[in-house]
Amino acid sequence: MKILLIAPTSGRWKEAARSKLFNGKTFRFSLLSLLSLAAETPEDVKVKIVDEQIEDIPWQEQFDLVGITCMTALAPRAYEIAAEFRKKNIPVVLGGMHPTLCPEDARQHADAIVVGDAEGVWEEVIIDTKKGKLKKIYHNNRPPNLSG
Repeated sequence: MKILLIAPTSGRWKEAARSKLFNGKTFRFSLLSLLSLAAETPEDVKVKIVDEQIEDIPWQEQFDLVGITCMTALAPRAYEIAAEFRKKNIPVVLGGMHPTLCPEDARQHADAIVVGDAEGVWEEVIIDTKKGKLKKIYHNNRPPNLSG
């Protein structure tokens, strides 16, 4: 199994970085959420992480699952990315602050969403993807165990 995890960017930020405006640097948020998911992914699953502010999305590569994290300001771009992968019949899971705070909106643009912390439910998402039985919503009802 091969998973792509994406941190989308605003088109304006990406254009600014490419035009060398602000010395090619843009406002960024930490990718800790995607790194945490990669750490929670079983060892037999390959994970690729893309920060769209730094590198392009590998549209031509084949993936079994795409996970996209987003805040509300980045939701429109996240939805564009999700739509492209869904056209290829690749399941998409949205997580982050926007799907947590606006789940009904986010659900319209993904095969599944994670509400709240993905830690503690990510492995379930992977298992369900392998079975071809993704649930519409994943929610961790207890604080995640971060000891691992």
